Amino acid sequence: MSRRKRYPSVQFRIRDLYRGEIKQLRDLRYFELDGEDVPRVNLFGVAVDKYDGVTQNNRKFATVRLDDGTDTIQLKVWSRPIEDEEGNIVADPYLLLKPISIGDMLSVIGRVREYNGEFFIDPTTVTVMDDIEWEINQRIQLIQSTMDSKELNAVEDIPLVPVSNSDELTVSEDEDLKSKVMGVFEKDFELNTIEAIAQRSTLSTEVVKEIIEDLKESGEIYMPRPDRFDLIPL
Repeated sequence: MSRRKRYPSVQFRIRDLYRGEIKQLRDLRYFELDGEDVPRVNLFGVAVDKYDGVTQNNRKFATVRLDDGTDTIQLKVWSRPIEDEEGNIVADPYLLLKPISIGDMLSVIGRVREYNGEFFIDPTTVTVMDDIEWEINQRIQLIQSTMDSKELNAVEDIPLVPVSNSDELTVSEDEDLKSKVMGVFEKDFELNTIEAIAQRSTLSTEVVKEIIEDLKESGEIYMPRPDRFDLIPL
């Protein structure tokens, strides 16, 4: 079986997205920035506005405006219920924004889309963050990115706030374990539980739980139904 190629989400300042453009190749529409195809973006910011509505066709939708201090962009979702074999609704993109409140700090992974000449984000994951160290690190990275874009090389790299401890895995070990878990998904198209992934990858349940959380945050996988995981479709 050929392995599906996965593209990691790339972290951007919202302001930089507006330099890009939506291009079309035959039936495929994709977002391009600085000559590079960007399948998914990773953003963070504060929810400064929220709206729920219904289209003329009676389809529910929701929007949240995200502000990262460089600019703002809307997250938009439309109701698209996903049913299991018995006809029960197990997922709906509309529910992604339901728990969001104005003022929440969000980590967002999604695709850049365009409607009526305006960019918006079609999110695949939206996470409310309440970790102050995480927020500080995100803002430091934005500052460093701004400095790099202006070629302010006289200033040394800003150190991130230390949030790790001696019990955590090294980067190399972590990547090896992630590859093991991703291999389970790529060899098996059935929906996977934590226990099934642990059994197939020969890793402990606790390790698999940590890796699954990392893969969700990076936009590699999602939960199509409770307690089950699969690769995000390309």
